Amino acid sequence: MSRSAVVIAGKCNPQLVPSDLGFVLIDREHRRILKLNPVCGEVWKLLVAGDTEDQIVQKLISRYGVDKERANDDLQAFLARIAELHLFPTFTRRTRHCFARA
Repeated sequence: MSRSAVVIAGKCNPQLVPSDLGFVLIDREHRRILKLNPVCGEVWKLLVAGDTEDQIVQKLISRYGVDKERANDDLQAFLARIAELHLFPTFTRRTRHCFARA
């Protein structure tokens, strides 16, 4: 597998889709659907757009009025969870960049 997003039928895999309660990730590679709350859905979009961790933290602070420690803790927890689920194999802490585009 390359170090970029898997593209299936012109769409990024996993694919983020809005739902009534936030978002779902359709992960065709692992044949699963995962629910995300609205904040995690926003973070996923920012990751896909290529935002760095620092940029994401600043956007969370701005959008949700949380302090920097809370925004960073929440981001790190989300990044750890998606890494655990092998949803974002391109994320590397060394580069501080969360997504390599296809």
